[in-house]
Amino acid sequence: MQNSNRISAIAILAFTIFSSPLIAQTPSNVMQLRKQTGSGMTLYYHLYKPEGYSSNVKYPLIMAFHGVGEDGDSSNTLYINNNGLVSAWVATAFQKKYPCFVVAPHNPSGSWIDTDWTVSNTNVKYRQGPISSRLAVSMKILDSLIREFPIDTNRLYVTGLSIGGWATWDLVTRYPDKFAAALPQSGGVDTSKAGLLVRTPIWSYNGKQDAVVAPLSVNLFMDNLDKLDGDKGVVYTQCQGNNCPAKMSANKIDSLINAGMTHFYSLDPAHGHEGWDLYYGDTLIQKWIMKQQRDTPAAGLKQRTRNSASHGPQSGYGLIPLGSRNTESESGSGPELFEANGKRVMIQASPENPPGQAE
Repeated sequence: MQNSNRISAIAILAFTIFSSPLIAQTPSNVMQLRKQTGSGMTLYYHLYKPEGYSSNVKYPLIMAFHGVGEDGDSSNTLYINNNGLVSAWVATAFQKKYPCFVVAPHNPSGSWIDTDWTVSNTNVKYRQGPISSRLAVSMKILDSLIREFPIDTNRLYVTGLSIGGWATWDLVTRYPDKFAAALPQSGGVDTSKAGLLVRTPIWSYNGKQDAVVAPLSVNLFMDNLDKLDGDKGVVYTQCQGNNCPAKMSANKIDSLINAGMTHFYSLDPAHGHEGWDLYYGDTLIQKWIMKQQRDTPAAGLKQRTRNSASHGPQSGYGLIPLGSRNTESESGSGPELFEANGKRVMIQASPENPPGQAE
């Protein structure tokens, strides 16, 4: 009798474990391997389609970029099975609450960006170069999926870790009107681009002890963004530079998310380069990103140009709070360009508004 009860208990436990919606799905088992050619190269990628999706419903899409440690050929599934980068988004519990498409491009070798990012470890003079062929093909992947599936173009999200974090920053600053939000992890950024993302929700996670990608550039970028976004500013959930008060409580963060805060920076004093499992498994971050929509701009902000992927990358045009600057650009000379600290550096005519043509 005791043995019978014991076997029954084990059977019930096994059923509970393997049928629970909280059990994570292995991404390589639920995603489709595909490929995209362009810019003289072919990129493989994995695609997750929400279970039972309807062609009559528009779904969000999350694009995820892996780190250099997961480079390899099409048979290497480490890049989607490791680190929570993809598994967090295809997990049964997450998909049940937030059904969405998930796409993960795979870099065969090298870096997602072509410029030397290592300079960011000693100073903040890293500047974005031309878009790499890998990221150009990644954008072709995104556009092809939008044509093929019922994807909500107002809810496109981009994330990545390590060199994938650099890719995330690179794309969201090139195409600030393409993405509804970005989650860069342990990456770096061109600090002169802060003005471009005043209206784009960002939640960056960096380790204060990171010796691989020092957080110097992201620290400056977020501080500049905090100044430029005068209405809301940046929520620093842990450290701001060397000032590290007690970690903000989950209840406080949740209340700020509910209040509509769009810029968050989690600079973790206890971690180095790798903290992404905690980051991607954070249900508050998941809640935050799925709230964001591209068609709900922050109040009081005017965008000078709306260059999307179909018109080519942004060329440095910033976002200007209404009424904050009364300059010649308001009379039709084109958008102003600003340094990350908000200082005006020049006036440049845009392709949509040549000199003398009213907006």
